[in-house]
Amino acid sequence: MPMHLRTNLGNRMVLKVDAEGTSEIALGERNGGAERLLGKGHLAAKLVNLPTIVYGQVPLVSDTEIAQIVHGIRSGWVKNRGGNWLWLARLSHI
Repeated sequence: MPMHLRTNLGNRMVLKVDAEGTSEIALGERNGGAERLLGKGHLAAKLVNLPTIVYGQVPLVSDTEIAQIVHGIRSGWVKNRGGNWLWLARLSHI
């Protein structure tokens, strides 16, 4: 990736990479640690408003759970008389 493009990126979220150099490019700083991540959703994030790298874990969501969530969201939106969409449902039934 060209340097001028990398410098204009904002927040960066990186999953496990294979080498320290790749981590440095992806996070934009030395010793970012993306090569030492655990895998399976463990991530490193470089956020523009924080001075240090933040580490997190993305939850695993099955295809069935995704379908249930999408169904719940779709069933909760209705159009009012003015043609505007309104959120009416709660997702507690999922």
